[in-house]
Amino acid sequence: MADCGRELMFTSANAYLNLVQMRTMITPYPFTAQLGHEAQLDLFDQDLGRLQALATPEVQRATLAGYWQAYQRHPEDLLLAFNYAKILSLTGDTAGSNDIIQQIAATQPHPPPSR
Repeated sequence: MADCGRELMFTSANAYLNLVQMRTMITPYPFTAQLGHEAQLDLFDQDLGRLQALATPEVQRATLAGYWQAYQRHPEDLLLAFNYAKILSLTGDTAGSNDIIQQIAATQPHPPPSR
């Protein structure tokens, strides 16, 4: 399982961001009317706290190194490149993030010029 996560670059940072998005999605009505909604939010908060505790500088460096290695192995993987750019941006490397986004954009077909 760890090898799969490393190849796909699914890290604790990705899990945290996904949980934040999921929690945000179930916060408004009609989800608030569901039985056990508060308990469900508590479980999300516990998981988020556990993942946030893993966000040490060492883990951050390892995550960035893992993304860089995966990106070097699979530069054609646009989802991997996008996620790498997102992690770079979240860790303060906006220049690196912008470079990768520009590389991704260069691979996409451009619309014809307007007349």
